[in-house]
Amino acid sequence: MAAFKAYVIWFSSERLPTINGLQMVAGGLGALGATIPLQNALSFTDWRGVFTVLAVITVFASVCVWVFLPENKITDEKLPSLKLQLKEMWQVFRSKIFWGIAPLAAISQGSNMAIQGLWMKPWLRDVAGISGDAAAQLLFAMILAFIAGFLTLGIIAERLSQIFDVRPIPIGVLGMSLFLFSRERWPMDGTAALFFWLFCWDFLDQQAFLSMPDMRKYFPNIFPDELVLS
Repeated sequence: MAAFKAYVIWFSSERLPTINGLQMVAGGLGALGATIPLQNALSFTDWRGVFTVLAVITVFASVCVWVFLPENKITDEKLPSLKLQLKEMWQVFRSKIFWGIAPLAAISQGSNMAIQGLWMKPWLRDVAGISGDAAAQLLFAMILAFIAGFLTLGIIAERLSQIFDVRPIPIGVLGMSLFLFSRERWPMDGTAALFFWLFCWDFLDQQAFLSMPDMRKYFPNIFPDELVLS
């Protein structure tokens, strides 16, 4: 969430769908590494070695952010008080616009995190009858669809906003609705139809991020932190 907050400060709202999409692509690359690359790494080391490497990479990335990231344009003197931030968050939570988007975003994001992160591989193995190696390869392909969705839909949303003045919120709502629809189309076996709907499901995943930058249009006087946190 810190990255989304930083992008709100540094980039115009018109560019945020693409910028946020690239941020989610970076996250998708991490999920990609947890499929076939992780399975191959476990043939050389155990989980302790994997987590040691991840810890070193995390420290290195933190140092790079500390050294190379430019300073915030907003000085400490301009930051709102805690009381004002809580008041502004209450304004967001009272908005009909917010509650028209938040439940759909919570369902789509939460269901994907639960299914993809916890249950997908056991479900492929126990219900669809797919072997462990084949399931890892399928998860790898699904994450590629996940990354492609973030990248292409963010760019499409930005172009539609610039050319036809179509706001990102309806695009995000459409994407989340199609995401939930594709989940209901899964067959219960390892057929080609299952693979097709899984790819569609991951491609349309997490389209709630398209709605985040557009929320500032409806809350122009609220500090970006409150919108990101909400």
